[in-house]
Amino acid sequence: MHILVADEPQLVVVHGLVLDRIQKIKSDVVTFGSRCAPVSYGIICDKIYHPEKHIGEAVRHDPRDKMTYAIDQIDWLVIQIQDGKVSPGE
Repeated sequence: MHILVADEPQLVVVHGLVLDRIQKIKSDVVTFGSRCAPVSYGIICDKIYHPEKHIGEAVRHDPRDKMTYAIDQIDWLVIQIQDGKVSPGE
């Protein structure tokens, strides 16, 4: 077994996912069957506004593309799973 140490501890999850993807491409071996963790990881972003999905949420209108966006949404990268159930936002 070889242990890799990340220079930036905050990025270890992303590093692991990238290494898993490289291994899948090079040798068609999947290290992680699914991407689940004891906690969820995501990024805050704006998503295209859908009235039925973003009821009561803060929105902004972008004058450049004339679209309306729901702000402060989370795009989940890794989802927490407890007792076989997906936790945040899913």
